[in-house]
Amino acid sequence: MTTQDLSSLYNRTCLEIFAHSINECSCLGRDKWGATVVDSHHYRLVMGNLIVTSLESGRIWLAVDIQNEREQLSFGGITVWEWTPKFQYVNPPSKCGFYQPLEGKQGTHTKAWSIIQPLHDRYLANVAETYKHLRTSSQKSHSDEALVAIEQSLKITLPRPQYK
Repeated sequence: MTTQDLSSLYNRTCLEIFAHSINECSCLGRDKWGATVVDSHHYRLVMGNLIVTSLESGRIWLAVDIQNEREQLSFGGITVWEWTPKFQYVNPPSKCGFYQPLEGKQGTHTKAWSIIQPLHDRYLANVAETYKHLRTSSQKSHSDEALVAIEQSLKITLPRPQYK
């Protein structure tokens, strides 16, 4: 596999994670989320009043719900996760980090994502319970073009928000 192939696979995996977050948000409330474009290499997924996923700088940032020490410790073995205080929220409380979904000899992405995904999905559910809808300013900055770009790259169909 060439370096270009690895880069392409890595970028695809980041987009797949972003698409997963979109689908989860949509299931939790069609009027609670929106995707925005910061620049051509930086997309954000906003739910309620919070950024919950961000594709930037060649990696993906995620908010997760850590409720106990065991869950916190489970991240200890994830070498492709970097904790950051960026957008760490109080209500609902979150821990945040950058994830680099690399697949290696030991199935790094597969193992890491099996730990990260349920905690990210649980955070999305907490946000959906906290907020009744996506704030108006974020509704106005939603970009269907971002969704189309992801759809074309992954050859999938993504949901669209439906604001009331």
